[in-house]
Amino acid sequence: MLVEFDVYTCEVVATYYYNSGKKAIHLIDHEDGYPVAQATTCIDEIEVEPDQIIIKDYAENTGIAEALIEAGIINKEPDVVYADRYVTFPVYSLTDEGKLMWKEETQ
Repeated sequence: MLVEFDVYTCEVVATYYYNSGKKAIHLIDHEDGYPVAQATTCIDEIEVEPDQIIIKDYAENTGIAEALIEAGIINKEPDVVYADRYVTFPVYSLTDEGKLMWKEETQ
């Protein structure tokens, strides 16, 4: 699956965080294979359902949630937003198409 983010056309790599088993998304440049962004973040204190991910949509990742929404990977609105002193952590549900990215990996 391809996503347009910033000036890049990216391949979406669906994987898991080693330490928690939570879902993770990496964006890799479609042309040269170099990493572009880590679209998700893993925060131990934030519990998520199996079909949810925490999006890193700040600093160099600003706009990444919109890119994933436009690609049909996550729903248009976050389910909940957590905040600390400096940033927010939106938790989005995966769309049916987004969920398939992990099912293909296990087959």
